[in-house]
Amino acid sequence: MDNLLYTTKNDRPTVFWRPGNGRSIVPHNFFYQSFSHIVRTVHIHEALDICAHHELRPKFIYSCSSLSKKHLRYSRNHPCRNLRVLWFGTRASNADEDKHEWYGNVEFALPADILLKRWKYWFLVEMISAPTHTVTLLLITNTDYSSVLPQYDPHREGGQWVVSSQGHFVLSDCLRYNDEGYNKHGHALEFMIEVTPYGQKKILEECEISFRNHFKAIDNNRPHVCHRFQKSDFQCPSPFSTAFGSMVFFHEHQRKRMYLSLATPRLSNSAEYYRQRYLDAVSRNSISPVLGQPLQPLPVHPPGLHFSYGYSLLCTNYGLFSDRYHFEISNLITCPENVRRFHICQFMPWNVLLAYIWNQRRQKQAENKENQSNTSQLDVGKYNSQLDQLTVG
Repeated sequence: MDNLLYTTKNDRPTVFWRPGNGRSIVPHNFFYQSFSHIVRTVHIHEALDICAHHELRPKFIYSCSSLSKKHLRYSRNHPCRNLRVLWFGTRASNADEDKHEWYGNVEFALPADILLKRWKYWFLVEMISAPTHTVTLLLITNTDYSSVLPQYDPHREGGQWVVSSQGHFVLSDCLRYNDEGYNKHGHALEFMIEVTPYGQKKILEECEISFRNHFKAIDNNRPHVCHRFQKSDFQCPSPFSTAFGSMVFFHEHQRKRMYLSLATPRLSNSAEYYRQRYLDAVSRNSISPVLGQPLQPLPVHPPGLHFSYGYSLLCTNYGLFSDRYHFEISNLITCPENVRRFHICQFMPWNVLLAYIWNQRRQKQAENKENQSNTSQLDVGKYNSQLDQLTVG
């Protein structure tokens, strides 16, 4: 019998469990997928925030898990009660880079071998059997939690994650709790990595970034398009294609470096290609005045603390994404209500604001040039297509 941890209470329950002693979770017709990197994908503003802090910051576990803050709220002596982790998944070596990525625009990738070199312990947290798929959570750490969690051996055959002389492999499908039902969408593997403050900075140095297609997130009514904002009341802040998302990231990274010390993670081959496209477009003035030249740095105490209007005005005057650190300095002198409204406005529908900013800049340049007709407003979808047509050289 498998070990049941708990079950959610709804019409289509999710089961949290661990396999019984000696029980194989490998189905008869199975295969493994190879992977060389573990990945963490975020939105553009989150990627810029990572670069601004020069580190990947771990967070408390709030998602559904037997180690979540909610689940352990009454277990005051549990060693994992205040655990903070970085979440990473796997990406198949032959994955389609143009496929929609529902986690965001910017992917931070680590070599999978680092899991064996930097950490001493691997623990099986649980297997989560949702109605359509199963996810395995593994805790990677240098702290011994064997008193509350079973240790996992990646070198043992038949596991969810297998390491051999040929590389790293993830089980594509698995058996469910007590062999009940089947996985319509197979099996996924997620790593929960515990890092020290020094490790937060070191792990970023090991990362290389790529860009992913997140354009379908422009329509929240479509299923499975944005992991973070899909179920919220806010529009996804960056529903961009791969090419357009890379342009926004490089432009904002360049602008912020005028007044902040930003990390410059290594670029994958595809990311370097998009960087060259961006630099070439700037040199040929192909993206001016849409993105234009780097803007002036944000003041330490930016104007406009009327957040419903002033925050939009601030973004219009100083760029697409305001630096959170600078803005919070000004928030210290505001009342709690304004602070609350500020946090709401962090998740404005940026695609609408972007279109407004670009249109204003285009109109301003058109007025300064003779014999140039007025330009029409540029929408996000149209500009995505234009950027896809840019070539280097």
